[in-house]
Amino acid sequence: MKREELISLLEYQDDALASRAWYDISSSGDRDLLSMAAAHVGKLLAILSSNSLQSRCYAWASAARLLEAGLISPDPLRQLKGFLLELLVKAPSTGLKVMAWSTVPALLQRGVLSKDDVRPFSDAAWKTLDLASGDDKALMRSTVDRLLQLDAISRRSPFSSVRVLDSDTVIL
Repeated sequence: MKREELISLLEYQDDALASRAWYDISSSGDRDLLSMAAAHVGKLLAILSSNSLQSRCYAWASAARLLEAGLISPDPLRQLKGFLLELLVKAPSTGLKVMAWSTVPALLQRGVLSKDDVRPFSDAAWKTLDLASGDDKALMRSTVDRLLQLDAISRRSPFSSVRVLDSDTVIL
């Protein structure tokens, strides 16, 4: 796809398509393409609070990359951080939770999130690590290690992996 076509997708009304275009561009490593995309950052900021949790996940991953590249300021992201924190527990799949969690170290280091924002979600981080598999497991393990180094999550409780009741259990 040509650069101009990809850039035009950034402003697309469909958040799913626009967020995927943002994700592809932010993953490209093409500095010129990233600079062109930065002119459309208003749409990305709107998707960060989208009702579509999947679109929101892709948008936050893109925003973290743009922040690392110095193409977006932490200030507007800080105002929307609650929408990312919600994804850490409510993303519709383990893979999307891993994607959301993988943005957290960069956002912590750049002042978008604080340790106090993230620490209440420690159990969710460990649960996501337990549920992840394959490449997602490796990415989540790396993310958890980084979050522990940053002292942003608690160490695993000895009781956190004990499952007392299954969702199909009935107590009479």
